[in-house]
Amino acid sequence: MIKRFHLFQIIFDAILLILALFIANEIRFDFNIPPSFFSIFKETIAIFVIIKIPIFYILGMYGRMWRYTSRKELSNIITSSTTSTLLIVFIIFFLLKIPYSRAVIILDLLLTIFFLGGVRFVTRSIYEYRTKKTISPYKLKPLLIIGAGDGGEGILREIFKFRETNYNPCGFLDDDIKKHGLKIHGIPVLGKINDLLTHVQRYEIEEIIIAIPSVSRGRIKEIVLLCEEAGIRPKILPGIYELVSGDITLSMIRDVEIKDVLGREPVRVDLEIISNYIKGKCILVTGAGGSIGSELCFQLSNLKPKRIILLERTEENLFHLEMELYKKGFKDFKSYLCDIYDDKKVKEIFDTEKPSIVFHSAAYKHVPLIEKNQEEAIKNNLIGTKKLLDVIDKSDVEKFILISTDKAVNPKNIMGASKFLAERLVLTYKNKTKTNFAIVRFGNVLGSSGSVIPIFKEQIKRGGPITVTDFRMTRYFMTITEAVQLVIQAGALDEEGDIFILDMGEPIKIIELANNMIKLSGFKPDVDIKIEEIGKRLGEKLEEELHSKEEELSPTSHKKIFVIKSVKFNKERFLENIYEIETLLQERNNEVMFSRIFELIPTLNSE
Repeated sequence: MIKRFHLFQIIFDAILLILALFIANEIRFDFNIPPSFFSIFKETIAIFVIIKIPIFYILGMYGRMWRYTSRKELSNIITSSTTSTLLIVFIIFFLLKIPYSRAVIILDLLLTIFFLGGVRFVTRSIYEYRTKKTISPYKLKPLLIIGAGDGGEGILREIFKFRETNYNPCGFLDDDIKKHGLKIHGIPVLGKINDLLTHVQRYEIEEIIIAIPSVSRGRIKEIVLLCEEAGIRPKILPGIYELVSGDITLSMIRDVEIKDVLGREPVRVDLEIISNYIKGKCILVTGAGGSIGSELCFQLSNLKPKRIILLERTEENLFHLEMELYKKGFKDFKSYLCDIYDDKKVKEIFDTEKPSIVFHSAAYKHVPLIEKNQEEAIKNNLIGTKKLLDVIDKSDVEKFILISTDKAVNPKNIMGASKFLAERLVLTYKNKTKTNFAIVRFGNVLGSSGSVIPIFKEQIKRGGPITVTDFRMTRYFMTITEAVQLVIQAGALDEEGDIFILDMGEPIKIIELANNMIKLSGFKPDVDIKIEEIGKRLGEKLEEELHSKEEELSPTSHKKIFVIKSVKFNKERFLENIYEIETLLQERNNEVMFSRIFELIPTLNSE
């Protein structure tokens, strides 16, 4: 049933359509329509209106508020008008065979687009003008927009549409000299970004929005520093890789985060290649409720799998993951509260679900806790992985991907040692079955459970101090989204190899990370928030490595992923050692068990 609001729009458009057709005839005949053609005009008015209005309705032109008209509506008007005109041409010339003027048809199409589009944009302009006049600029926050491109224009348009944002846009800054002196919706492009401080003082700016989605992170870092110098915490429009659609809304604007100033460009993946090997498959994710596991599930859910099997030992994590997947509208999943060490239950799940691809992200990873509970790391990270591999050995899994860590390289702590042994364990199973085994190794993930970012945030929230174990310490960092995209991408690569390594960029000093987080929170390091050095923890390394000297890296088809072709060791002897470690663990003979582990990994004994 047509609503009253729709009916008003339809009647108004019908009047405009009749007017457009009449003026088209007048123009064609130099404002002196012959009686014969005027008679045809009266006879065909109904055809034009009756054909056009239903097509406009079907293609969604009605029910939209004209005061919010955008380029999408104009595109819709052009599409709807052209479609209806083609149908009219078919009816008049081929079915009814009416001797109609072709020029009138063309003019009518152009005038229809002009009238329908014009009335909508005039309505929007009047609304924006009236809202501008009703709110005094003295009540609004003076705003500076960095970037006079599509991003900046989109933000300004949204501000004028929703005046309750309380922004008074004073100008744009852009490094493109050709734009200087020009105006966007009446707001001038004032100058270069590096002149920010001058314009902040001149216009008494209180808010700054960085609206350049395609800008490099290095440049964002420079702009943020300029804003800090001006005493303003900027907000930012997400990078182009984060924008799902071309529409820009004010809800997208957020505070600048640490990931925006990493100084490394965001990683992009080939979604088409990824979707090909995921689409229609049953995927199983261990540790599904963890930081990496849950992000894996979110991204896999976008790639049209047949089903995702969630394996997680923590009830709360699994519950929250389920709620988030439901919120995303994804329902093709099954959840199992299960410990991978419980091989009987794992086998039952595999027999029931028959997964094609397994992402193994279940692992203990908090170094200080693991150092106090070393046998649990061996039980979960190593023997749990062995039990999982034994189940896979007797199943029809096509691909198995172990998610590893840079702490497995020349390990100095038990967490790293357990992952080092897990890596080698996967390599011993390689080529034993038809399953394609792969290992993906990467460094620290920003914002993951146990990473320094949440810890620093909490310390800043409490007013400090931020504690850093050693001011010389460096780490590799990547966002969770980037890391998981590359993990999935690595699974799609055809290259033969043992271990895939993600390019994490240059390592970052933890002290620099702490300083940036304090500044982004609106404080001054060592003035508002103190930074204290508390000393290196047991097993902690000053620098992490993504590969050892013995491991030779080769490029892959993805420029951000490298592969180690062959890791040489005595696999039979290694497997015997793992069986012995498993037996010692079951017997709770930890002293002998760890002596064996120390023999297998000499770096554990070194300082």
